[in-house]
Amino acid sequence: MKVLSNTEVFEKLSGIQRSTNYFVMYSSIFEGVVTEPALMLVPVDDHMVHRGDAVFEAFRYRYGAYYDVDSHLSRMRRSAASIELDVPVTDEAIKNILKKMAAYIPDDSCLVRLFVSRGPGGFTTNPYETTGSQIYIILTEARSLSESSYKSGVTAMTSKISIKNEPWHQIKSCNYLPNVLMKKEAKDAGVDFSLSLSSDGYVAEGSTENVAFVFEGKLTLPSYDYSLRGTTLERVKALASKNLHRCHLRGVEENHIYLDKAFECEEMFFIGTTLEVLPVTQLNKKIVGGGKQGPVAKALRELLQEDMRTNSLFRLEP
Repeated sequence: MKVLSNTEVFEKLSGIQRSTNYFVMYSSIFEGVVTEPALMLVPVDDHMVHRGDAVFEAFRYRYGAYYDVDSHLSRMRRSAASIELDVPVTDEAIKNILKKMAAYIPDDSCLVRLFVSRGPGGFTTNPYETTGSQIYIILTEARSLSESSYKSGVTAMTSKISIKNEPWHQIKSCNYLPNVLMKKEAKDAGVDFSLSLSSDGYVAEGSTENVAFVFEGKLTLPSYDYSLRGTTLERVKALASKNLHRCHLRGVEENHIYLDKAFECEEMFFIGTTLEVLPVTQLNKKIVGGGKQGPVAKALRELLQEDMRTNSLFRLEP
């Protein structure tokens, strides 16, 4: 078997067909950025790769600014602290890197993925064998659903995959195998999304998105006992609480929601970084929420987009 030279390896890498939707990647190992997708690499012995020993966040750049960065960085640090993972740089340093990376965004929108890993250095489960924590940031195209999806809604099914129990459901780690299997089962069933349930039959969350309902005019969020505290969900909750009349709501609450109760909702929708507020109109092949986008989902999405455009407190501009 041939032993490749450095030049030959780089030639091979350059010849790999990679997505053209990867704009730029920062690596603390490189101490800089690369714009060639073939070079957007992580060492195979980084514990993030072979153990999922890392935390991550995903957030948006839209309307000329990064949105709600502080909330994501706070959750990242909580997740890291929960697994005793050192974050090697300050939030201000991360923000400065993001500002510089914005020069490589080709239009007015992208998705940011920020990873903090245990670092490279070995293949065992021993976290002390690495050379130290690393940060990787990659900006990619933000793929949006068609507007017709928001008007007609999407389909969902309940999942057979077990939920993450406490404390793991509140740690946004790179150990995402259950989430992957949830998405796989939905695709295999010809459904858009999969929705997890607790062992008691309570509604929890989607594979990468929170779920919310409207019951008797109230925005009702499933208990965080079984789901990740989503940053976008928290922002939508705050916006709704301040704009009840505009959102056609009588109030906002958190509650345990049995699956049977979900079919009685006035509206059902997923909430997430990339989805914003996306109506669900079919659950387990049954019509829910009137079978179309409702006034609450429409108003909440408009409010969220307005917040992205105009709220200077939540915008990090380059």
